[in-house]
Amino acid sequence: MQKTIILGAGLSGVSLAYFTRKTSPIIFEKTGVSGGRVESIIENNHSIETGAQFFSIDEPNLVALLNKIKLDSQLAPLKLDPFSVLHEGKLIAFKNKQFSKDFSEESKELKRFYNLTDELLSKAYTEEDFPKELIQKDFVSWYKNSVGDKALWLLESVIYAITFSRASKQSALYGLTVCETFFQTCYTLKNGMRTLISKLLQESKAQLKTDAKATKIVIDDGKAVSLSINEKGKIQEIETSNQNIASGLPAPEILKIISDGKLRKELSKIEYNGCAVHVFETPKQMLGNDAGILVTDAGLKPSVILNEPNYFNFSSNKGIIGVLVPYKDRNDYSKEDVILALDLIVPNIGKKLKEIKTSYWDYGLPVHNYGLVKVQEKLAEMEYENFHLVGDYLGLPSLDACVESAKKASLKIMRGK
Repeated sequence: MQKTIILGAGLSGVSLAYFTRKTSPIIFEKTGVSGGRVESIIENNHSIETGAQFFSIDEPNLVALLNKIKLDSQLAPLKLDPFSVLHEGKLIAFKNKQFSKDFSEESKELKRFYNLTDELLSKAYTEEDFPKELIQKDFVSWYKNSVGDKALWLLESVIYAITFSRASKQSALYGLTVCETFFQTCYTLKNGMRTLISKLLQESKAQLKTDAKATKIVIDDGKAVSLSINEKGKIQEIETSNQNIASGLPAPEILKIISDGKLRKELSKIEYNGCAVHVFETPKQMLGNDAGILVTDAGLKPSVILNEPNYFNFSSNKGIIGVLVPYKDRNDYSKEDVILALDLIVPNIGKKLKEIKTSYWDYGLPVHNYGLVKVQEKLAEMEYENFHLVGDYLGLPSLDACVESAKKASLKIMRGK
């Protein structure tokens, strides 16, 4: 059976390694560690996520994989309620999916939205003739036409915090899915999301090579014929005609190294936004009982501030906060922008912060809109004899899409395609 060469040790890549474990897979990872955007740190003997934060129990491919590798017992619910919203310079309490009495109209509109979301998403995932406007329209336009505009600012901030892109750029379908996930029970793993990566690598028995960056993939007549790898400064030229190659890299990274013009054309259309995650120790629990604060004010750079002990359900004798900052380019903001937002909540708290960890995810998530759907259709039509794509840009961007794309690619590989 042909060996499988996998580029990238993120969730897509290691999932594929697991699904193709009978082919003795080898993974080339350009950084020094596996995991991609799945990254966990241990603080106060508890795990804090500095990459992918959570998942929904309604993500069937991911949940099935967790069950298969016996990590289902590690499921741990996150506490996303109550939280506050920083809106027009004021903190507004939000609990049990509604605002306080001062925002009764907004709460009524949200209730209509919740009901409509349940109805539409049940059709979207169970019926072939679901409303196509959910893909063709952006979330903001759809919401104004279908629901109203009083509570739109809250949902825009939810979508921005989770997808790193403005709701006006995301499809209505993706916006609905993201909001439904946020307002239901979300889960992580007790010992950190990193556990999933480690378990998949262990079960797959894949050979993992770190500090090994793919620099060129040559496609000739629908077949990957060679692969160039820079491993710790040494260039390897690998003849791949009799091996399967799968890329778990973000689309812009594949674009830099693939020779096939048609594939390059489609990948160039995929838009990404990044996100930085800053974790700080604070001298006290600055957010009280809240799980976090959503930031809606356009002049502020952070999208959400997390009270990590409350959010991840653990006790701590010190304050630990996580600050998420979406960006198109890392130079779009500075650490001073983060401090400014925190000082609005607790004056002068910025002077008392101790930085624990900062992670940058330049390709945080792809934007899901009608353009991406058309790209996905084009990519599905492209058949390569021994080259495969896996990644979240092949579905509704999520951890589930990573696993689903890996599962589909593995079926072709294991059939010898």
